Amino acid sequence: MHRTAHAPTDTQDIFMEACKLGDHKVTKAMLHANADVDHVHNGWTALKVASDRGHVGCVVALLEANAVVDLEPLEYAPRPHMTALKVASYAGHAHCVRALIEANATIDTEGNTALMLASSMGHVECAVELLKAGADANGLDEDGKTPLMNASMENNVELVTALLEADADVTVEGDDNEDLCTALSLAVEHDSIDCLRAVLEKTEYDHMHVHHALEHAVHLDDLACVPALLDKIDYDDTTVPALLGLAAKKRRVNVFKLLHETFPVQNLAMAMYRLCLASTYFQPRYPMLLVPGVILRHHLIKDVQGIFVTFLRNR
Repeated sequence: MHRTAHAPTDTQDIFMEACKLGDHKVTKAMLHANADVDHVHNGWTALKVASDRGHVGCVVALLEANAVVDLEPLEYAPRPHMTALKVASYAGHAHCVRALIEANATIDTEGNTALMLASSMGHVECAVELLKAGADANGLDEDGKTPLMNASMENNVELVTALLEADADVTVEGDDNEDLCTALSLAVEHDSIDCLRAVLEKTEYDHMHVHHALEHAVHLDDLACVPALLDKIDYDDTTVPALLGLAAKKRRVNVFKLLHETFPVQNLAMAMYRLCLASTYFQPRYPMLLVPGVILRHHLIKDVQGIFVTFLRNR
């Protein structure tokens, strides 16, 4: 025997169901019938329900009826400390975000803010609305990351661009006990080359952060990120040898080859250094095994040997 769902009967039930379904006409009618505009059901107000589902007509009707825009019901709440603005931002409903901001919703500045939630989900239009309303582009979320860091991790270049236009600080360091955490390093870690380039276009970046990101890219054998970062670093006599040494010790043959070809050998000592690195770390264990990695290592060593011999003959 099948059970049928019972339709809501009292005014408050019909009111909440109308907000859930996005029926703004019934919502208005129930408000005229004295439905409690701030009624809480299972931790949800009508305004949060409508905002979560993107029903902007209901949101506007509730705001016009003087719904408390920043109400945070905690009892039985599935998302505690989530205002209607946060709910709409997390769900990606920019039209609801805009309506709530116009109703003077509070733009929070600590913890998982509305901007953090929008950024973590990649909702560019919501983030732009919040930034225009004065949201802090440099706050840290509960994981110790800024919106720019989260956008860089997701390779969301449109959001990264919007945050940079809102003066997001590319030098902010996140809370990571194990390693230096910046928008640059996270873009490298997640192979977000477009975001990396966008961040590097800002002239305010910290050169130490660039060097750190470059070392990370070398470690990952990332042929896309390494050249972009090489264009932005300051060189001295130790820079290139250190990068070559790192690539060799990590056995990152692709990046070693890239660095070797990008920075020509200038003298015999440099040629000897590169030959020692290549011979020590890239000597194929099974030289007769003709697979791409072995062939690449073999050709690399032959190339470095040839350069060394040339410098030796020209002494």
